[in-house]
Amino acid sequence: MVIYFICRGNVFRSMIAETYLRSLNIPNVTVLSGGTVASRYRESNARVYPEIRALLKNHGIEKYMKNHYGDDVEQRLLDTSDRVICLNSIIYDELRASFKVPDNTEVWNVADVDETGRVIEAEEDREAFRDGSYELIIKNVDALVASWAQLK
Repeated sequence: MVIYFICRGNVFRSMIAETYLRSLNIPNVTVLSGGTVASRYRESNARVYPEIRALLKNHGIEKYMKNHYGDDVEQRLLDTSDRVICLNSIIYDELRASFKVPDNTEVWNVADVDETGRVIEAEEDREAFRDGSYELIIKNVDALVASWAQLK
């Protein structure tokens, strides 16, 4: 089974989801991630990557993280994935504008730090936002995995 997580920059939300699901070591599950505008913001996202790496290290799963960030969404990966997960409806809308979205696409509700005019300046607020997003993503991934068990 191939699971493809999609966010905007492929440095925060989809990276967390990919890394966490990979850390579960579920046999016959391949986990991928990409971003709808990843290459456009790759340079500005460079400062975020170490922060996310540190977050994943704090949770003991850094070793499951891919060693780069900023992969763009690819149609061939959308077409060959068993489940495509957009981290929120903004991502889904961006995906639909540029790609043929498969029927197996699911939309979660995980906000990004700068969506809808949200600007977080203070580092402690950014850290709290990252931690909250991490917990929400983990909850969603755990529910996804639990749904597979119900299918058996």
